[in-house]
Amino acid sequence: MDDHTFQAWLDTAVKGIRFGPDRRAVRAELAGHLEDRAADLRRIFPDLTDEETRERTLAGMGNAAEIGKQLARVHRPWLGYLWRVSRWASVAAAVLLALTLL
Repeated sequence: MDDHTFQAWLDTAVKGIRFGPDRRAVRAELAGHLEDRAADLRRIFPDLTDEETRERTLAGMGNAAEIGKQLARVHRPWLGYLWRVSRWASVAAAVLLALTLL
């Protein structure tokens, strides 16, 4: 989706998510929702202009700043970092176990 209006909405919606992988995943999902909603509007109302489609799509998605606040509460960075540490710790434990069994 190359539309500047949609990109600005997405930037606002995800700017509070500090953990990069979460921010990218949420942005991709929201972009998919924007695309789906715009496609639905074009299918249902074929006479809509591109500008009207953008306006209705964004109006239906809601306020990006408010959505961003809620997303930032859910996507805490320490959860992501904890997940990464636990992944590396399990790999290290598996290697140590393999070395002790040899």
